[in-house]
Amino acid sequence: MKASLSKIPIGVVAHIDRKDIALSLVEEVGAECVSIDEEGRGAGWNHVQVLEYLHDSPTEWVVVLEDDSVPVGNFRRQLEEALNWAPTPFVGLYVGRGRPPHWQAGISEVIARESCWLLCDTLMNAVGYAVKTKIVPIMLESLEDIWEESGNKLPIDQAITRFGQDYKIPFCYTRPSLVNHLDITPVEQHCYGTPTEKRVAWLFGERQSWNGSTTSLEYVKSW
Repeated sequence: MKASLSKIPIGVVAHIDRKDIALSLVEEVGAECVSIDEEGRGAGWNHVQVLEYLHDSPTEWVVVLEDDSVPVGNFRRQLEEALNWAPTPFVGLYVGRGRPPHWQAGISEVIARESCWLLCDTLMNAVGYAVKTKIVPIMLESLEDIWEESGNKLPIDQAITRFGQDYKIPFCYTRPSLVNHLDITPVEQHCYGTPTEKRVAWLFGERQSWNGSTTSLEYVKSW
């Protein structure tokens, strides 16, 4: 029997410079917690704070949203209906244009298909995601080890990807994206510099109904 997810706990990750945006997001989605990084500790640390707060939730899923995410209308209802069909224990809620650039060709080849889910071996971003609560504790433990080994150099999405690969945990993405992305100046420095491309979802919106249909998202080289 499908469990009701209407009270699925949501946590918001926020930078101090976006406090007002974050608090508006908290109110909009009825989030259970928000972590505001007031000391510049970084997105990785901030995601961990939210996940630690949510990790013992009695619900099947927990959700993390970054402060620059823009939820679809009827977000909780769409989330509930979608996650009842999720084919993997980790679900990305956003597939974006522009970043990461090496995935864009692969996305463009399959995004027009009618599948509800795009299967992938990578978390391409951490704008918004849902994860089964039962794997959060081992994920937190793994992230600590991964960052220690890398000298705390891996961004949160790359660290979670490493965790998934280490534990053979696949990823999938909702199609369409259930959150969009505010195309504003990043608050963190990136190894590739300041983004110049528009950072918005390929597809963003609601579905009248969700099912288990999937399409594999493959890395396709572009020249």
